[in-house]
Amino acid sequence: MVLVLPASASGATGTGTGTGTGTGTGTGTDTNTDTDASSGTGGGTGGEGSSGTTGQECTECIDSTEPVQIISPVDGATVPSTVDVRITAPYTCTCDGCACSARVPFSINLRVDASTTAKCQNGDEGCNTEDQTFTIELSPGVHTLDAIADHNGQAEFSASIEVTVLGGEDSTTGDPPPPPPASSSSGDSSGSTGAAASDGGGGSGCGCRSEPTPSGWLAGLLGLLGLAVARRRRG
Repeated sequence: MVLVLPASASGATGTGTGTGTGTGTGTGTDTNTDTDASSGTGGGTGGEGSSGTTGQECTECIDSTEPVQIISPVDGATVPSTVDVRITAPYTCTCDGCACSARVPFSINLRVDASTTAKCQNGDEGCNTEDQTFTIELSPGVHTLDAIADHNGQAEFSASIEVTVLGGEDSTTGDPPPPPPASSSSGDSSGSTGAAASDGGGGSGCGCRSEPTPSGWLAGLLGLLGLAVARRRRG
């Protein structure tokens, strides 16, 4: 069945079939392309020769290869009872991040016969833990000396040495004592003998052998000469 509508007064036929297509289909391009200008390449690269966090300058340090040692006296020396003992000790390295520096020993100890006799710590007045001299007293005899350096809680020992302390005046190396004075008895006896001879041997208390004096020999010789002269005259 076909329905025919009457024409309007304006003469327009207005079909109203709804064939028109809507233009609002969203074909418009979004100009916001999200092209963020930041490239993400941040400029926070640390400068050369410094740490990336604090800017601290980096330094190097190499531990000393020298041992702890007793410089004087030398091993086997003969020393007086009061003696100076010189000790040297090496430094070590400590680092804070990449910054390293030398560190002297915390303390230095001198031992005599395995017992600590003298010590000092870094910072004490008159103490140099890298090169320290101690003055100590030793008793007569043979003693063993060694040293210990404390490197932040780690002990380093030196080689030990032996020294000898002379005991008393009898063990000195000077000239020997003079001999005792000669006895006076021999001089007295010879004097007594001479006195007896000069008295013609009349002494009664001397048991010593009397020797003829030169005057007795001379008298005997003269007597012999006189006897010879008399015999010649007679002949």
